Amino acid sequence: MKLREQCLRDVTKYPEDLLDILREFDEKWAEFEFSYVSRMCPIKTPEELYQQHLTTILFSETTATALKDRIIAEDQMSSYDPALMLAIPRLSILFGLEQECGLLDLERNF
Repeated sequence: MKLREQCLRDVTKYPEDLLDILREFDEKWAEFEFSYVSRMCPIKTPEELYQQHLTTILFSETTATALKDRIIAEDQMSSYDPALMLAIPRLSILFGLEQECGLLDLERNF
């Protein structure tokens, strides 16, 4: 009910009690997701799940960037080109290093 009322008000400002409710919901939902996924997949700890999420995000961002920069083509994606199975993880390593404080910046002095 509080969320419905908030939708009719200023959506850029949320009262603290509503934020507490949303935080609690988020925590319970994350517990449910972990419980569900751990029954479907061999994930043992929340840390392993977190690492899997990070890897998924990295692969997704890498794919989006590679498509935008025309390193890979959309038809390769739609046809499930086997070369992408090797290319995306390799590109992700480079993409991740580039994002981490510019580790691939050849002009940078370490």
